[in-house]
Amino acid sequence: ALAEADVVVASGGEIDAWIGGAMDDAGSDAELVVLADSTPFPLSDPEGELDPHWWHDPRNAAAAVGEIADALGGHAADVAPDVRRRARDYTARIHALDRATERCIGRIPAPERRIVTDHDALGYLAERYDIEIVGAVIPALTTEAQPSAGELAELREAIERENVRAVFPEASGGEGLAEAISRETGASTGDALYADSLGPEGSPAGTYLGMAAANAAALASGMSGGAVTCEEAGL
Repeated sequence: ALAEADVVVASGGEIDAWIGGAMDDAGSDAELVVLADSTPFPLSDPEGELDPHWWHDPRNAAAAVGEIADALGGHAADVAPDVRRRARDYTARIHALDRATERCIGRIPAPERRIVTDHDALGYLAERYDIEIVGAVIPALTTEAQPSAGELAELREAIERENVRAVFPEASGGEGLAEAISRETGASTGDALYADSLGPEGSPAGTYLGMAAANAAALASGMSGGAVTCEEAGL
């Protein structure tokens, strides 16, 4: 597939560090579009490395649509106008979702916008909608890491000290640790969030827009103790 491709799209960051070597091995001369390289709102971890979960800020996702459309249009002039038109339509839908999410989350008082997640994958979402991430069960950008007993003890203390209402597990990872932390601290277990994946094909969260809307709804309900839902905001 790489050998025959005209365009290869990579998300970017350490997640896709292998793609260049794979293209070389395949003898590919495709255009490589690395979306993380052109995100308008990048975030870095404490070591200065790019946080690769850029799509959780819809403004970055909208920019990525434009990058993909430009690359595809450059290799298929006969359909380029249709590709760019569809890109404009889809970008408008992303911006509408962004505004609706901002309205919904904005109904929750700022002091209550505190969460704990499975791992450090939602920094972009938190930055965009003014949510404080008190801690993560796995304090790393990847679920391959494992928390130490000391880190878990510090997290329990932070949840109790900051009066965090909900601990959110991740849909693609086990919920065991998050549920255990919830039981020990009295916080509720929020609905699972989609951090590194979409939902199953055909499910409401099986598309980018559906995944982002599901995350917003889960966060709003969990942070507010069920008092705020996102239906009124159009999600």
